[in-house]
Amino acid sequence: MKLKNRSLIFCLLLLCLIISPVFAQTVTTISVSGTVITHNPVHKPISSFTAIPKSGREPLTVQFTDTSTYSPKTWKWEYKSDNSGWKKFSNLQNPAYTFLKGKYDIRLTVSNNAGSDTSTKQEYITVSEKVKKPIARFSANPSVGQDPLKVIFKDNSLNNPIVYQWNFGDGTTSFMKNPPAHIYTRPGFYRVKLTVSNSAGSDTTNQIITVLPHKWWNNWHWW
Repeated sequence: MKLKNRSLIFCLLLLCLIISPVFAQTVTTISVSGTVITHNPVHKPISSFTAIPKSGREPLTVQFTDTSTYSPKTWKWEYKSDNSGWKKFSNLQNPAYTFLKGKYDIRLTVSNNAGSDTSTKQEYITVSEKVKKPIARFSANPSVGQDPLKVIFKDNSLNNPIVYQWNFGDGTTSFMKNPPAHIYTRPGFYRVKLTVSNSAGSDTTNQIITVLPHKWWNNWHWW
């Protein structure tokens, strides 16, 4: 009888050794004095995250959201741009960070008592150059001559304007970047204005076009 009891105890112990790894990964319940106690084992976290927005112009503020599973307790956020090394930018769960021009890899490492996990997204954040206020510039060829005077205007503005407004000083206008050749049919002094603009602002510049009467031109030009 004692031998049979010992064999039974041995079999129970062996069964516990076999099934214990399974129970270690699942939720178990035990009853103590009629009270049911639920045990939730700690799992190693799985790192994941999202961000809004993922692209835009500098300075770009990005809101990161941790979507990791299995209840991480610590967070380590890092970024890497070009050939630089990883740089930590936050230990918060859901941080916001402002980026300048460049493409950025993002890495999140999360951990709890069961271990840690890292996820990486390459070129996840893309930041383009800040829009600068344009600087209006143009050339006029020629700027002095006899009537009728044919003048070619060319835009030389800086910082990528997207809207152009020409006023040729004789009551005519144009909204082209480089308008067709303009002909002044009467003598006079014409103030030509160019206004350029983009989302950062606008700027205006001007030049004087001098148109001389035909009878004056030979004397003036010779002098």
